[in-house]
Amino acid sequence: MHESRKALKRTRALLCLVRPELKDADFRRENKRFRDISRALSLTRDRHVLLQTLSMLQVRHMRDAGEGFGIVRGLVAKELLDETTQYISTRINVAEIRQRLDEGRQMLKVLRVRRGDDEFDVVTEGLARSYRQGRNTFGDMFESGKEPHDEALHEWRKSVQLHWRHMALLRSAAPEICAERILRAQELSHALGWHNDLSVLETYCRTLPTCILSEEKYQPMSKLIKLEKRKALSNAKPVGHSLFAYRPKELRRTLAAHWSASATAFSTNTRS
Repeated sequence: MHESRKALKRTRALLCLVRPELKDADFRRENKRFRDISRALSLTRDRHVLLQTLSMLQVRHMRDAGEGFGIVRGLVAKELLDETTQYISTRINVAEIRQRLDEGRQMLKVLRVRRGDDEFDVVTEGLARSYRQGRNTFGDMFESGKEPHDEALHEWRKSVQLHWRHMALLRSAAPEICAERILRAQELSHALGWHNDLSVLETYCRTLPTCILSEEKYQPMSKLIKLEKRKALSNAKPVGHSLFAYRPKELRRTLAAHWSASATAFSTNTRS
């Protein structure tokens, strides 16, 4: 299921890349289709992530892991077991998901993409739009001098992941440039993902009644969560500066030049 969800994300990234060249209704319909299928495959994901986050914290801070870790871990494990049983017995319908995927595959075959004067025009605006969004979000969060909100960081991570998938789609045109940007985006996404996982754990713990997780037992956990979140932000900021150093027009111009050179080389090799 995890591999299926990754493939669905790549499909949606491709749709976003060519979105300006699609009819708006076509984009919205197909993006919703693949988003809904992905959600149907990830109903138990949150509990898995909570367990992984707890495990990572305990490994990194074994000496400081208090009793609260064991309490929360036990609760999450039980909820995961209950959700998985319900998920398998009542919610997952493999035949239905396969049918929806096949319908989406057929629709992708007949989508019409408007083309500009140059082949690269098909992806130009979609690429610039998603990159600009990530760059602007980064500037808004870190140039203000205030600590970014969890929600803003989560949205920024979505932009970063979308850019990395766009670079993967365009990699054959500019292998070295795209490969470097993919590595930076993945590094940044990892740091932001860890920050988000910690925030989810923090929120989960604060919703538990004190009769289950007292303030005394939660405090050691809270300190470690805040420490790790600060580290994640510290790691993310310089990578963000590096990844978003280009202005959107500069990035587009650079990739367009490589695209043109690759197309010329391909044409020459084909004729010969």
